[in-house]
Amino acid sequence: MSDIRDNLRQIFEDRGLVQAKFAKRVEMTPVQISGILNKKRRLEANELFCFCDALNMSPKEIQEYPGGAKGPAMENRKETEDE
Repeated sequence: MSDIRDNLRQIFEDRGLVQAKFAKRVEMTPVQISGILNKKRRLEANELFCFCDALNMSPKEIQEYPGGAKGPAMENRKETEDE
């Protein structure tokens, strides 16, 4: 099963988000954001909803974001790219 934190990390990378600035938007510390993105800290449901608001995305959009999780969808994409 994929981890939504992988997708969040990819969204940050794709959008060029700075953790310190994002932390202010969601009223968290940069250390908390870093811990979540590095899987050293759990992502609580209320925090996910704050992330969703700040990213203007639904939880489903984040969960299904391409390129984050290394699940079967990524493996299939890799095979297609190699052909």
